[in-house]
Amino acid sequence: AGKTAADFGLTPAPAAWALASSISAGIPQVLPPTRETFVPQAVNLELVDGVSFSKGCYPGQEVVSRLQHLGETNRRAAVGILSAEPAGAPVYAKGEEAGKVVRAVTLGGRTLVLFSATIGSLFAGITLTPDGQPLDLVELPYRYRNVLKTSA
Repeated sequence: AGKTAADFGLTPAPAAWALASSISAGIPQVLPPTRETFVPQAVNLELVDGVSFSKGCYPGQEVVSRLQHLGETNRRAAVGILSAEPAGAPVYAKGEEAGKVVRAVTLGGRTLVLFSATIGSLFAGITLTPDGQPLDLVELPYRYRNVLKTSA
């Protein structure tokens, strides 16, 4: 049998650390509870090279193609720290639903959340309930940009 980390006196890091790393890097992963909830641009997939608009066919291509030709999306993913919420839970801005949680992980009593919301709501303050406390936004390691328009 092969050696394990314990054989070398190492303790494996909790799986939550890997998820927290992925969330803080702004890398989305759409799971069954949020399937068919987001277009790729709403969770920044094209910003992290998670989808290519110039290759082959993919599910939802017609909707995504329309958005690509419009050149803008009014929703983007962001990262914040808050109390635990499951994927797919709504997020609010100024009392109105503004988006949904994509992924969440709790470490040390705090929860790191990747969520998709309207761009305007990011400036208004995101909450988990209509009248809740705004969560602290975490800076993403990449910038939002319009990668859909190309110059001719």
